[in-house]
Formats: sequence, C-alpha cells, structure tokens
Amino acid sequence: MPLLPLARTPRESHLYIALHPCACGEASTGENMRSFLWDFPDGWARKNEFTCPGCGTVRTFVFELPDWPHVEPDAFGADEPSQLIDAGEWLRLAHRWASSVPFEPSPDPKHEKVLKLAISGMDEVLKFFPPDAREDDELPDEAFWTERGRAYRAEQPFGGLRRYRLEAYRSGLVGLAHTPTQTPTPTPTPTRAYRKLKNLWKKGPGRA
Repeated sequence: MPLLPLARTPRESHLYIALHPCACGEASTGENMRSFLWDFPDGWARKNEFTCPGCGTVRTFVFELPDWPHVEPDAFGADEPSQLIDAGEWLRLAHRWASSVPFEPSPDPKHEKVLKLAISGMDEVLKFFPPDAREDDELPDEAFWTERGRAYRAEQPFGGLRRYRLEAYRSGLVGLAHTPTQTPTPTPTPTRAYRKLKNLWKKGPGRA
C-alpha cells in the first residue's frame, strides 16, 4: 500500500480523496470512511478507508502526517505549500468555487462559505511563490506536477499567473465576502473598477 505525500490537515486529505474518484466515477466517500493512525519508522501516517457508494469497491488512502501546526479554521494547511495538490489544481478549484456564487454587490449570506473556500484556495496557490518572489513573477514550473494542474495552467493567458494578478483576484473575492448583507444595497454605478472585477469574477484570474 503506497504512502501518499504529506497531508497537512484532515481537510486537505479529504479534498484530495474527492479529487480522485473511484474507477466507476463516484467521487463521494459516503458515510462509512474509517481512519486509523499508523506508526512507521519515519513518523506517523493516517489510513483512510471506505467503501465506494457507487460500486462497493473498498478504497484506501494512506497519508503521511506532519507535526500538526496551528492553522486557521478555514485553511487547508499552514504556511508551507501543499505536497498533495499542485498550484494548477488549487487555482482550478478556487475558480470553480468562486464562479458558483452569483456576482452581486451584496452576496447572499449562504454564499459566504463558498467564498471562503475560494479565498482559501487562492491562499494555497500563492504559497507556491518563493519568499523573495516579485510582484510580476509567475508561479514556478515546479508548482505544477499533476496532469489537471498543468492543463489548467496551459489555459491561462500570457501573464495570467503573475503574483500581482493572482493577489488582485484574491482581493476581489475578499471584498465580496466582506460585503454587508443585513441591509439591501442598491446596485452601484458600473465604474471601470466594478466592471473589471465582474469580468475577473466571470472568467477567472488572468483574464481581466
């Protein structure tokens, strides 16, 4: 049974499992997943085992575990980049989560959770930049190692993966997530900045 790369948090390991559906196409784990801690020479691992609700196949994932650091409740890991999910997949997920919420000056409160997921996804993308990265640097080649991640990277336009562009997209999501919802807000005059954010919202990072 192969040992998968380090899963920084249970939340990240569950997302990895969801990204790798069964051969029958079922991505859900159902409600029967069991977890066990394993002690091996170099540290600890967690075994996740469940029966596929689609075809009955027993599926097993074994993740290396870190010394658990403190992480924020909505985070998938601490400051280090993921070893399980590459930058392209995080970007694809963040865009998918964000685009599932209608663009409104005042998002519905029920969309806040999805917006936080998208923001966390962008946080994970940005962790792949080295500490000394400049604003116009692009994500490094080594941040992309999965087929899906590289494919999503190839879809981005020239310059779309520069640090400042990705940070601007994240900031736009934060602004929407923090928009008050208690009192209805009239639709603002469509300023240039508003139109740009709406375009970013619809099409994803790098396409504004």
